[in-house]
Amino acid sequence: MTVASTGLAAKRLKQWGMEYQSSVTHSASHAGYYPDALPLTLKLTFHPKTGKLYGAQCIGYEGVDKRIDQIAGLIKHGGTVYDLMETEHTYAPPFSSAKDPIAIAGYVASNIISGAMPGISWRELAEKKDEVMLIDTRTPKNSRSERFRELSISRWMRCATVCRKYRRISPSCFSVP
Repeated sequence: MTVASTGLAAKRLKQWGMEYQSSVTHSASHAGYYPDALPLTLKLTFHPKTGKLYGAQCIGYEGVDKRIDQIAGLIKHGGTVYDLMETEHTYAPPFSSAKDPIAIAGYVASNIISGAMPGISWRELAEKKDEVMLIDTRTPKNSRSERFRELSISRWMRCATVCRKYRRISPSCFSVP
């Protein structure tokens, strides 16, 4: 397993009182249809309005070094999350997907900035535990629990849904009769 980082982590940005946003994405180290694709987790820190990259942390079994190297170069030259979406990558199924994990991280971060995919961190979720209901939308096969509990909700609720495939938490509202 390899762990790498570049730039400023969220903890340091918070200590310095800098305004920032972060995103966490989970991708495969190379094309999923090619054998032995392994998980790769990438956390970005960036300015919440301009998207300027502050830092990145990555953990995985393959390709961690090349992703952090690319992001380090972008940070050095004042790059943004939008630059991550435009960065060219070598495409070969044993080494990368058509959409590389850093491009995916750039898309997610840009969606957070634009509001297209509002996110909520686990810290925010813990602070709002009395205001937000967490609903596990995984299938029984993908759930750690043996059974799902029935929900009986008869009013509008602020909810946070968890997507297992992309491992993100999204705030939403809905009504169940």
